[in-house]
Amino acid sequence: MTFPNAPTPKSNTPIGSGILTFPGDLLSINSTPTTTTGTTTAVASGGTTYSNSSGGYFSQFQFANAATITGVGTPFNTSGNPGFPTLSGTNNIYLPLPVKINNISLHLWQDAAATDFVPILQSQGVSTALGYFQQAINPWMYMTYKQPLMREFTFQYILAPSSPAESQTLSQILAAFQTAALPNYNNNGITLDYPFLVLCRLNPSAFLFDLKPLCIISVEIDYSGSGHGTSFFNDGSPTIVAFTIHMKETQILTRNDIAARGGKLTSSMTSTG
Repeated sequence: MTFPNAPTPKSNTPIGSGILTFPGDLLSINSTPTTTTGTTTAVASGGTTYSNSSGGYFSQFQFANAATITGVGTPFNTSGNPGFPTLSGTNNIYLPLPVKINNISLHLWQDAAATDFVPILQSQGVSTALGYFQQAINPWMYMTYKQPLMREFTFQYILAPSSPAESQTLSQILAAFQTAALPNYNNNGITLDYPFLVLCRLNPSAFLFDLKPLCIISVEIDYSGSGHGTSFFNDGSPTIVAFTIHMKETQILTRNDIAARGGKLTSSMTSTG
């Protein structure tokens, strides 16, 4: 298979034209093609099945056109878990699992008080009919739930190619992420179109977590990833790269999403909407 050095997003298709894998031995090819089942196989283009010889520990990425971002609903193929995209085996990038995997849910609560809606005359030194003067009113404080915040993820990889050819494959992967994160001119340069969204799966997914479609906030490539300066193969390709990608989900996570992937809810926690 051949891949372009700098994949360019097309108007209605994902980036790339096949499988890009780093390191090269992350996935092994099975001679008998099978369909995608469980968490350790993914069907590649042409029907070839890729499986991880170490038990399916990898990060799987796809890019999706973001012509419309509504923040609600299920704009992608979500057969299976509602709200979570289903990744096919084609047009994928496979990387090892990131150095650190954190699943942090943030929520916005706000403290409020009855006095927020009542003029406080005492603060102006005005006495009342009840005789209060320069005294604080009981605020009757309470908490109001505002909204869940979009989850953010920072995936960091330390990637050391074993050969110039593998380093070139890595360069193609890095170029794909950089390209997907960028917009392009539209309407004769008057507007910019949306960058691509990222669909991501972490394997083994059964014991990790699912991710909603992600937008790319930043892509950082450090060609001195060893911490001891840069080094290169004879053809000029780097021998070690630190790659960090900061992403943010474009849809909120609900308790029904947790239930959809096997989480247990009591009857009183099940949504009726």
